[in-house]
Amino acid sequence: MTLRRALFALLLIAAPAVTQDEFAGVDPAPTRADYFVPRLAPTRADKGADVTIVYFFDYQCPACRKLTPEVGNAFDRDHKLRVIYRDTPIFGPRSLAAARLAIASQFQGRHEAFHRALMAEKLPLTDAAIRHAASVAGIDWPRLTRDLAARSKAIDAQIKWNETLSEATGFSGTPAFIVGNRQADGALSATGLTALIADARKAHPAKSKRR
Repeated sequence: MTLRRALFALLLIAAPAVTQDEFAGVDPAPTRADYFVPRLAPTRADKGADVTIVYFFDYQCPACRKLTPEVGNAFDRDHKLRVIYRDTPIFGPRSLAAARLAIASQFQGRHEAFHRALMAEKLPLTDAAIRHAASVAGIDWPRLTRDLAARSKAIDAQIKWNETLSEATGFSGTPAFIVGNRQADGALSATGLTALIADARKAHPAKSKRR
């Protein structure tokens, strides 16, 4: 473990919680709480969720795409999760285009379906490929483009913030996860991800029982 990772691990465990306005300027030194405040990041929130997962990914990342069925399997089997989807498009302009539209898709309640369709679409993610994924996900395309246009600046700011958060952890790329107070840089099987979720629940048993 590098010094930077060790310091971040301490940050996750020990830093005090703070609140922050959703559209405030980007803080160059993220606090622990910043990782768990979605702002405009699409979020799945099950009723009674007792574990939060922060998921960094890129729609053109080969490892992310290969991992998606495993991640989806782990998420589908657990009905007490809060998942924050943090797009970090590091594979070029097509990744960025997909990320911007994926974030906008939450405003018609189709983000998770669009997320999985984009991960399954053939590369490269051309405009036609992205539009095909939207069709598979049941996306209203004209509405999607309107939502993107209306919130373009906020979506771009969100992506920049996601990248700031990822860099602050020292993550080497995508995929990467924060599960409770632990982080995992790299591909995880459904079994591995489920084990991290179980460990997070063991670390806060009182919270789990209350919910």
